[in-house]
Amino acid sequence: MRSTQRQSRLLQLPAELQQAIFIDCIPNRIHICLQQDKLRCFTCVLSATGDGENLDDSKREPGSGAHSNALWARRLASSWGSHWRCEEMAYTRPRERPMIQNTPMSLLLVCKEMFFCIENAMRGTTTVVLTDLETLSFMASRVNDTQSLKGDRSLSITPSLLPRVMELNITLRLPLVDLRSLEEPEDSSLATAFANTWRRLHQNLACFKHLQRLQLWLDHDYTSSWYHVNEHAILSTFLSDTMPNYTISISLPEFHHKLKDRHRHYMENDPPAGVDLQRRSRLVNFGRRDSQEKPLMAFEPNFPVSMDIMTEFGNNMSPAEVEAWERNRWERGEDVAETLRKELDEWAGLNMCGLHNI
Repeated sequence: MRSTQRQSRLLQLPAELQQAIFIDCIPNRIHICLQQDKLRCFTCVLSATGDGENLDDSKREPGSGAHSNALWARRLASSWGSHWRCEEMAYTRPRERPMIQNTPMSLLLVCKEMFFCIENAMRGTTTVVLTDLETLSFMASRVNDTQSLKGDRSLSITPSLLPRVMELNITLRLPLVDLRSLEEPEDSSLATAFANTWRRLHQNLACFKHLQRLQLWLDHDYTSSWYHVNEHAILSTFLSDTMPNYTISISLPEFHHKLKDRHRHYMENDPPAGVDLQRRSRLVNFGRRDSQEKPLMAFEPNFPVSMDIMTEFGNNMSPAEVEAWERNRWERGEDVAETLRKELDEWAGLNMCGLHNI
């Protein structure tokens, strides 16, 4: 029987126009997660242009009331970091899940001709997002053995796409103890399972032969500043004698410049070689539970401590302008945090130090 696939008006269009249409239809980022030894795939709902920084604390707050506080606390505690909304859509809103999950697969299953067109478009334009290292290890063990994945009908994307991943985003919001364990020797009793997995990261990434770009987003889930983390120990797995063939961009939290130690942290005038290092402001609210497992929010401002106030009342100052404004005053010897406390006390009689349980 003669195939009718080529009779489709879409497939009769010039190849360049087809490609443009397919790129517009497919998601620019997809999540892949490991669940019960199965890879699951769903569309990333985070804006590609915002890189998650547009989903700040206020966007996580659902409203008021006990239920809302519990929901906000859970969102703030998400290990998916800036992809907290993706986690919520994937696991806690099953009614909405098919709408966001099946876009890649529904297009791939139209016909054989469409399958190859969509796969080709995704290979060059779609970023794969991972929020844990276990999924990466599993993918690396299967990436060159697509036969083992072809029978996995729960994988909502073609397995032949995995070896051709060109752009990978790894977003990790980890326990502080795990990041601190990277300072310990490999044979130390204090080394955690995470540390051992992290040290295999370079090896696992090498399995993706077509990888061109790696984006790494890191944070810890504790209220204390990022300065407790040894950045040199974290990035040493990338900064080996043999640099990878792909480009690396890393997003790390900003913290007070007076706390930076050049032996542990990367300075503005001395970034790691071969890595595009970017700094961002950390959250100021953290989801916690009290001794009775009731949700609560902890307020812990980080540098710049004036971010929320200045962006709200500072004549539409951008985050970069707020940081420059505050850095200049710290360098002049002014205690910006104390100044803000006094101004807030005078304005509203509110002591910032008491905002630990909202």
